Amino acid sequence: MKDWRTGISVIIPTYNRSQLLRLTLQSLEKQTLDITLFEIIIVDDGSSDDTREVVKSFSDTLSIKYYFQQDEGFRVARARNIGILNAQFEHVLFLDSGVIAEPSCLSQHLTRYQRSDVGVLIGLCFGFEELEESNLRKFKHRLSEENIFTDSAFLEQYQDCRAAFLRSHHFSLHQINEPWLIFWTCHASCKTHALYEAGGFDEYFCSWGGEDVELALRLHNLGCKFELITEAKAVHYPHPKVKEDTYSSAKENIAYIHNKHCSVATYLLQQGLSWQDILTAHTRPNSALTGTLFHKKSSPTLSQAI
Repeated sequence: MKDWRTGISVIIPTYNRSQLLRLTLQSLEKQTLDITLFEIIIVDDGSSDDTREVVKSFSDTLSIKYYFQQDEGFRVARARNIGILNAQFEHVLFLDSGVIAEPSCLSQHLTRYQRSDVGVLIGLCFGFEELEESNLRKFKHRLSEENIFTDSAFLEQYQDCRAAFLRSHHFSLHQINEPWLIFWTCHASCKTHALYEAGGFDEYFCSWGGEDVELALRLHNLGCKFELITEAKAVHYPHPKVKEDTYSSAKENIAYIHNKHCSVATYLLQQGLSWQDILTAHTRPNSALTGTLFHKKSSPTLSQAI
């Protein structure tokens, strides 16, 4: 096992979204965390735009690494595994291209790990929707302003799609048995050694959806403690999504997840229940849904270098 340094490795997979990536990197330039305590790892999934040049333009202000893999289809799971294998810090923060981090975001993640025994932190993103983009023209316009994070009244209008459910639980995961269902890598962090122990992302996933929650399910099965981190704020810059493709690939990937894990929760996902429905029914002290239908061993997929 590696010896990791105190700090955070920020892993950002990207594909032909250089301008969104620029926004994310600009926000990381403004972090209050000491520059020696974090690094940025960009893994390019075969972009044909100016992504490489955009990354290079930040090399004087950020500790930044760039890895390129050939465009052989959707390989974000492998991209993130490349990032994990090259991380030098003891915590990993996953962000998506176009996620704008508030200046204290990284510091908030690191502080929470230092003060508790948490293994996984789930962050939220203002403006984030699961499958589609609403009319966020006004929101997009305001993102150009420097003080967007100080205007809480404005941001409140554009809550993460998970926020309403989580507010009903006082933004606590204490009563939630299946927190892995809301571990989405637009903004989430984890102890690096836990990612190694879990085997990293399953590289079977070669279409949109599910690779993040499937990893989180394995982390949960390993006993990692999940918590929300509402103090670490981030904004998801609006961009179009292809709704037909996302629904289709998500359905196929959910079937794969259930065949791999065969738990009650994955069965309910396959039957078409939403994460909200499952989390509502599957909370303590109601434990009737807890358990596995039958055991099916899954193999880790991160490089054998682990």
